[in-house]
Amino acid sequence: MKSAASSERVEAIPFLKRSWYRRDAGYWLRRAWLALFQLALIAFLAGLGSYLFIQFSAGWGRCRPAATLLLTGAAVVAVGFGVRDFRRRAASPPTPERKQAAPARRR
Repeated sequence: MKSAASSERVEAIPFLKRSWYRRDAGYWLRRAWLALFQLALIAFLAGLGSYLFIQFSAGWGRCRPAATLLLTGAAVVAVGFGVRDFRRRAASPPTPERKQAAPARRR
């Protein structure tokens, strides 16, 4: 006898497909691969940003400490705005009605 929950259609998640519902070995392998890929991507972008900052700031001379402080402050402000936006979205997840109305508002 099937339960009511098993008769519902399971929505597929991008890159994880429907394996999240069963959570077999394929699910955990995809999760691990995605985590490692994201970690490698972040490390690459951080290294690239550091390299570019060092190359561009090599000729700043006496202004280098001020420029470093200014760029660090800008990065902190950007991270702060990202955290604020994340917390605002997490506090009020979109309802199905708002999801359907979102494309109409963008036009």
